[in-house]
Amino acid sequence: MRRVALKQRPDGEPVAGDFEVLEDALPRLGQNEVLVAARFLSIDPYVRTMIDADNPYGAPMPLGQTITGDMAGEVVASSNPDYAVGSWAAGRLGWASHGFDDGSRLRPLDPALGELPLHLALFGSSGLTAYFGMLELGRPRPGDQVLVSGAAGAVGQVAGQIAKAVGARVVGIAGGQTKCGHLVEVLGFDGAIDHRAGEIPAALDQRFPDGIDVYYDNIGGPITDAVMARLAHRARVVVCGESSQYDAIGHEYRPSILGPLMDSRATMSGLLVSDFSHRYDEGRAALAALHRDGRLKVEFDIIDGLDYAAAALIGMLKGENTGKRLVRI
Repeated sequence: MRRVALKQRPDGEPVAGDFEVLEDALPRLGQNEVLVAARFLSIDPYVRTMIDADNPYGAPMPLGQTITGDMAGEVVASSNPDYAVGSWAAGRLGWASHGFDDGSRLRPLDPALGELPLHLALFGSSGLTAYFGMLELGRPRPGDQVLVSGAAGAVGQVAGQIAKAVGARVVGIAGGQTKCGHLVEVLGFDGAIDHRAGEIPAALDQRFPDGIDVYYDNIGGPITDAVMARLAHRARVVVCGESSQYDAIGHEYRPSILGPLMDSRATMSGLLVSDFSHRYDEGRAALAALHRDGRLKVEFDIIDGLDYAAAALIGMLKGENTGKRLVRI
């Protein structure tokens, strides 16, 4: 089997030399174990925090370990009665050509819900993060003014469309006119702001003259600072990520929040999707219904080859992707 491992810790922005592709023999299958041949790997921003020495979510990933990430593929060997050979499964088995598990980190996939990539996007961690973050923490109502940062990414694209589905007016922040056009013309956002064009405060004032009711934040940094000063009365802020700050862990730009929160009487909630793990089936069913009805589109950005998984992560952190970035094996 081939796997992508952490060779050294990044110093600032990750580079290709921080990773290496290793070859190992396939281990023997033990009792109740499952061998999955990967077809797609999920490339997610949280990997950047996990490989840092100052991982804010727990112990840093050890050097030499397979990079953590979700895999979807075919069961090619099994001694577990819940996973038949030839069936499809997904789980956090890492960036590798094959994954082994006793079933505790796996879930069987229902092909009737959609093509395999959907199970790492809409029905995976990014779709569920958007679903529970927007509906449980953002709680948009018809007519609410909703802003989503990182709106062209895997989480942002779904979060914005969910708010649209409940009748809110939604504006997304993305990098570049191409992505901004995609948000409006393809995904149905009501407007978009290009953060690369500058003048974020003026753009926010123009699009939200009465303030922002829900801010779904994927990027943090100075943009969040500008948004906080423009919150409507009783606004809800969902803190999903700080992608603009992941290369500065330990030295992050911290927005000024206490004054704006007090003045607007807003609430700010941090989001880890694992808090809703007991409701994942509910979330997947609701997302599948929205997708079936045509109210929720999912865009993919697919890179071919395990050898390019590290480059796929590096490019995503720089904002290259539109939609959910995957590596096809």
